[in-house]
Amino acid sequence: MPNRDLFAGVGIVGLVFLLLFPYTNAQFTPVGPQLPTTPTLSPMKAELAFPRSGTVINNYERLFGLNINPSVLPKDTDQVFFMFSPDGVSWFSTDPSYPVQNGTAFGETGYWEADWDTSKLPNGQYYVGFAFGNFPYSPNKCSYDYIPVTVNNTNTTNTTNSSFCACQTMTIKNTGTADIANPLLGRRGVDNTTLGPRDNINMSAPGPYFIMNFFEVDASLVPGSNAALCTEGQTARRTSVYAGHVDYKRNSTSICPYNGTDMCDDAYKKPSKVKEHTPTAIHWIDSPGQPILKKEYLQNYTGYLYQAHFEAHVNPGCQCTWDVVINVSRSGEVVENQVKNVNCG
Repeated sequence: MPNRDLFAGVGIVGLVFLLLFPYTNAQFTPVGPQLPTTPTLSPMKAELAFPRSGTVINNYERLFGLNINPSVLPKDTDQVFFMFSPDGVSWFSTDPSYPVQNGTAFGETGYWEADWDTSKLPNGQYYVGFAFGNFPYSPNKCSYDYIPVTVNNTNTTNTTNSSFCACQTMTIKNTGTADIANPLLGRRGVDNTTLGPRDNINMSAPGPYFIMNFFEVDASLVPGSNAALCTEGQTARRTSVYAGHVDYKRNSTSICPYNGTDMCDDAYKKPSKVKEHTPTAIHWIDSPGQPILKKEYLQNYTGYLYQAHFEAHVNPGCQCTWDVVINVSRSGEVVENQVKNVNCG
């Protein structure tokens, strides 16, 4: 079993050393000095929403991390870390290109994403973990969660052996049933395949609540295509306002507000739990919004506002642009929650 005290006691110095020495070609190298072993957890709570314990990962996976303490505001979270370990003792960054991840780099307030390429790792059992905290100001505050998974890189895909890929049509699907179940909704024990506006806001109940818009990007391929040979992905620019805090979409080098022009990478480059390749199509799901809405924060501030512009492509051949706008009033009324301005070509 992994050393929980070791992981619990990771502070700013230990985490920086840990993440500045990522794996290279599956050779596990030392990650700096011995990390502290005294637990220094705060009331902040983290949850690795996906993958779940026992998941089998084939070459690539999308990771989801949640802040499940509604009292922790964006200002309380400065940095986020996704990491993995072959033995529960030595921990490595899941993404060497992000040695230190900003707390809003991969998702909305309280919800973060990261990509984990396991193709260079030997098959076997690993531990994958998620931690967040306000390290520069309160280095003793760190919440974490981790689970065991199995890496089994079989190199099999649902594609043909053809030597080309081309897209013929792309749509943004926002009604009906998704082809891929939503792991975040699944973790909440609610219907996880119905597309469209989703929320459980009921101001007569104590909360916390959630609100999101669940959509699917569907790209139909030219017959005979090998999906692995297409180039695909999603980018976004976004502004959200919650609990008096304005947050923007961002990556390691750029900030991408809704009313700006720069687009930040939103991943979706490879198959994962939220993206599939088939012999005839490439599709993926997304559910932007706020996973934790606290009743007091809606009432005491100005409600919740989310505005985002998305662009998706499957090249050669297809691209789409669209907006998602979510607006919740101080009284809890959902003023707007829709996908709009869809343009596919």
